[in-house]
Amino acid sequence: MPHRRWIVLSVWGLAYAVALGVIWGRDVASRQDQVTATMAATVVALLACLVWFVVGSGLRRAVRVKAVLAIITAALVVVALFEPNMSGDLRPTLQSRLADNPEPVDDLEDKPSLFDFISTPGDSPEFLGPRRNGSFDTRLDPDWAASPPEEIWRRDVGAGWSSFAAVGNVAITQEQRGDMEALMAYKVDTGEVVWARNDPAHYESVVAGEGPRGTPTIWGDTVWAVGATGNLRAVELLTGKLRWSVNVIEDQGGRPHGWGFATSPLVYEDLVIVNGGSGAPNLVAYDRLTGEFRWSSDKNNASYASPQLARFFRRDYVIQFNGASISAHDPATGATVWETPWEAGQPNVAQPLQLGNLLVASSGYGRGAKLFGVRRGGGELRVETLWESPRLKAKFANFVQHEGYVYGLDDGVLTCIDPANGERVWKGGRYGHGQLLVSNGYLIVQAEDGSVVLVEATPEAHRELHRVPVFNRKTWNPPMLVGDVLLLRNDREAVALRLALDD
Repeated sequence: MPHRRWIVLSVWGLAYAVALGVIWGRDVASRQDQVTATMAATVVALLACLVWFVVGSGLRRAVRVKAVLAIITAALVVVALFEPNMSGDLRPTLQSRLADNPEPVDDLEDKPSLFDFISTPGDSPEFLGPRRNGSFDTRLDPDWAASPPEEIWRRDVGAGWSSFAAVGNVAITQEQRGDMEALMAYKVDTGEVVWARNDPAHYESVVAGEGPRGTPTIWGDTVWAVGATGNLRAVELLTGKLRWSVNVIEDQGGRPHGWGFATSPLVYEDLVIVNGGSGAPNLVAYDRLTGEFRWSSDKNNASYASPQLARFFRRDYVIQFNGASISAHDPATGATVWETPWEAGQPNVAQPLQLGNLLVASSGYGRGAKLFGVRRGGGELRVETLWESPRLKAKFANFVQHEGYVYGLDDGVLTCIDPANGERVWKGGRYGHGQLLVSNGYLIVQAEDGSVVLVEATPEAHRELHRVPVFNRKTWNPPMLVGDVLLLRNDREAVALRLALDD
């Protein structure tokens, strides 16, 4: 009987609903697992419906043929006009294929003013700000209702997940422009292009997106940046003119990372230190003036985090989060001073956070966080694991500390943890896999959906104060504060917001 055919379809629909209930009702280590399971269940359900329609619906053959042809035509149109765009949880959406990257900017006739490059107290010359830890000194006025952020400019930019580095009135980022990886210098107050440096390179991935991901570093009169395919270059700060370049991956005999080379250069004295690439030394140092190779560390399955400077017992060390360990190195020679294991099998992206003689590290994909204590004994440094916690799973969002507490995105949800024991103090606000910074006791959260959220940095409770829509698409780039200007960007646009200050 005809109605029995529809009973079969109803049973399949009920089975699909039950499957979704099981997927989203169970406790999982990573939201990504639920998303991928949902996609698998949905594909199976759609294929089952198609088989039922073709074989078991009982409709006339001509109707079935026309319907299948219509479905195929619609699918081809969608594929032609749109491409997949993955969220941090691997949730797929569609974006237009018509939005091409901007063309490379040629040499500008107008020469930049020297006054634009004068250093100010608000400088943020490297990844994650002046201290490379997401902490800033701007005294923000938290009353955005009375004094809302003022948009002072907005412009199209090329693809990429780089943040800005800024000195004076000039902010520099990396973009994909056509087949060129471009270092772009913009005026902080107007968004005008100061100079552009173009180098042939192109990285693209359905999951990871397109373009360079590392943030430039400014030191003195030079800018260093590493592109997504491993090209490290040093250019003049005033003009963007190339001083030297080297492809780190080729130089060290490594391989590109699966999601693109993501290191942001660390400048230390006369060296510029970067990640060495997959299958290569986890750290490589070059002479910052000439590009001459100076040293490399042991081969140690480098991951996506950038080298950072830490000071223990009045000595400097370079910390690197590797694919299966965290290591500390002598910055003069690259020699490994200590190393502690970390579970392998996932990209390690978020920067470890130093808290005195302690170090907090975290990764996503269900792993969580650990606190390491660095001790001195017998003339050597020793490291021990003080606690492990699943309460902070930082997939690629960097986390910050304020007045003894750590704040970060735990698989996309803002959380506060007590570093004394790793316990969660509070959790609230699903902001996705975005980024955050802290200044004057307030968190500025760049949500993955493009909005900017002001949250009080307090262990008492999750207190969202204000939310401002800025972009209407996925945003993974870290925000940057330059004095009272908040610089934001994603893979299509850049925006500058002037923030009111607390007198």
